[in-house]
Amino acid sequence: MQKLISIVIPVYNTLAYLEEAINSVLIQSDFIKDIIIINDGSTDKSGELLGKKYGKNQLVEILHTENFGQGHARNIGIEKAKGEFIYCFDSDDILVPGLFENFYSHLEKEKEIELFCFSGDSFLDKNFDKKLVKNQSLFKEDTYKRKTTTLLPSGEEAFNFLIKNRAFFPGPPFYIFKKSICIKNNIQFEEIRYEDEEFTTKLFLNSGKTFITKDVFFRRRVRVGSTMQIRRNFKDIEGYLRNIESLEILISKSNLLEETKSLLLTRIHNFLKLIIIIKVVDKIKLSKFQKKILDKSIKPYLCTNNDLRIFYYRYPIEHQIRNIKSKFLDFIKFISK
Repeated sequence: MQKLISIVIPVYNTLAYLEEAINSVLIQSDFIKDIIIINDGSTDKSGELLGKKYGKNQLVEILHTENFGQGHARNIGIEKAKGEFIYCFDSDDILVPGLFENFYSHLEKEKEIELFCFSGDSFLDKNFDKKLVKNQSLFKEDTYKRKTTTLLPSGEEAFNFLIKNRAFFPGPPFYIFKKSICIKNNIQFEEIRYEDEEFTTKLFLNSGKTFITKDVFFRRRVRVGSTMQIRRNFKDIEGYLRNIESLEILISKSNLLEETKSLLLTRIHNFLKLIIIIKVVDKIKLSKFQKKILDKSIKPYLCTNNDLRIFYYRYPIEHQIRNIKSKFLDFIKFISK
């Protein structure tokens, strides 16, 4: 059997989870061409463990870089990859047995598949308080579930299908994709926060046949210190603004379906709402320059979208009322003791 898949794994300070994560990949090595692990300037002993445990494994190539971020590390890995297909994995998560076998079985039937999408779930790391997680939706049973198994003729149609069914997940660990898509269309991870959003959207819109399965093959760990749990700041807002710019460019392209353009515009509106939420909830104080950048991006949409305009003015007030209610209830509980 020809091995077609390259695994790309960025590593940054995940010493406690590293072996479990990498070993969950290695047990499926019958299907793997190579594994590129990029130590992205870890300050714990992740780099030492990689050399000690996997340095002599012929399947594994370990690279050490300065801390330029996950996107930069993934770009290096994709460039180095020898396989026809790429799978980007995170160094603190767990791969479920059978992923690559399942992928191969469908590829044998449909040799033109360029993008393979699957389901996942999330789990709480031990000694981690669930109450600390800002996004409680992570613990819903169907958070990362696709409800249908189907083959679609293009990535664009698959993108529209998944968006409409609330089953589009931007994280690269939910996809196996053909490397040539990135090369032909110059698709890379930008060195910003939420770089997955732009990368995965472009990947879909430039892919051919796309297979979607509802089977679960990926387990995402929710833990202290993960990028999903860090306190947000202007870099988060900037990341969403960059994604909005990218979507605006995609919408301007004439070769996309009108339905796709409409869904991309809705996605822009959702990103703008997230920016408003982040600014209010995390109490981000903007400099004059930062405020100018934000206003330039958001005001044109406030003028044309009534729902967004209402949300912009109403959300800060509603959030303040909720905080007052919460503090009042806490006070009542305190004096009732």
